[in-house]
Amino acid sequence: MKRHGTCICAFACFLSLTVPSMGQANPWNGSWKMDRSTLKYDGPTISVLTDADGYTITRGGKKGPKVVCDGKPNPPDAGTVTTCTKTPTGYALVNSRDNKQTSKAKIELSPDGKTMTRTAKIFPAEGSPFTITFVSKRVSGGAGAPVVWKETSFDESQDTGVLTFLVKGDSIDLKETDADKPVTCKLDGTATPIGEPARCR
Repeated sequence: MKRHGTCICAFACFLSLTVPSMGQANPWNGSWKMDRSTLKYDGPTISVLTDADGYTITRGGKKGPKVVCDGKPNPPDAGTVTTCTKTPTGYALVNSRDNKQTSKAKIELSPDGKTMTRTAKIFPAEGSPFTITFVSKRVSGGAGAPVVWKETSFDESQDTGVLTFLVKGDSIDLKETDADKPVTCKLDGTATPIGEPARCR
């Protein structure tokens, strides 16, 4: 559930409206299990333009830098250095920051060219490595034109769908089972930094 961390503290502010008076147990305290059958993932549209050297991705309307896939480090993008090599089914990437590996990723096409799978193994500064997998379906494009994809699903190896709430006075601790420690949010609308999201290009 790391992808949804930015939404958690905003939701916590809503809880401030439901905090009971002193001496009563807060009904939000406890662990909650996501009902995945009620969810429908509506991912962003991705445009991929490839050439002999590599590729450029535009995701959600934001164009990224060109990734050259020659086995050599690309110039840093916001501090992240990417080394990309071509594979029989797509690309393999290694991302690093401050000379430390932050992730390894694979971008692969299905034999019929209609499905793209991006798998990233993330090495966080704190905590255990985890894997995120995105699946996208081809919408249009090809023959020299950018190929447009629609993200249809994602999965995270450590995500069990369980979120634990603990309201404590004017703050709330929120802990996902795939996190090493809880995030503490103030119930007054104060912004809470939760760390930089992982990159997988």
